[in-house]
Amino acid sequence: HYRYNEESINHQGLNKKRMSCLKIISLLDVEGVFYEEGFKQENIFAISHFIISILSFLEFKTLEYGKKVQDVCRRYTKRIILSKIVPWNYKISIIICAFSKILWCILNSTRRFIRRIKKK
Repeated sequence: HYRYNEESINHQGLNKKRMSCLKIISLLDVEGVFYEEGFKQENIFAISHFIISILSFLEFKTLEYGKKVQDVCRRYTKRIILSKIVPWNYKISIIICAFSKILWCILNSTRRFIRRIKKK
C-alpha cells in the first residue's frame, strides 16, 4: 500500500522546507565538526546527493533560491569532482549550476519537457 501525502516535501517543489537540506550539508562538511577520515568520501557523496535533490527542483519560477544553491555548488565543486564515488551525472549537474544557475534551469526544464513527450 502507498499513502500519498500532498504536504510531504516530495510534492512541494523547491521551498524553504527543501532548502533546509543546506543545513545538513554544513554538518556533513568534510572539514567540519562531523568530519572523520574514514567517512570523507561518504560525506562528499551525501553532500552531492543533497545538492542534487535541491537542483532537481530548481527552475525559473524558483530562482529566488538560485543564488544560494549556486553558492553551495561553487563551494563544493572541487571536492565533488575529485571524489571517486560521486556519479558523473551528479558532478556534471553541479558544475553546470556552479557555472550558471540560468543555464541549469534551461537544461532542467528541457529535460522535464523531453520526459513528458516520451511518456505520451
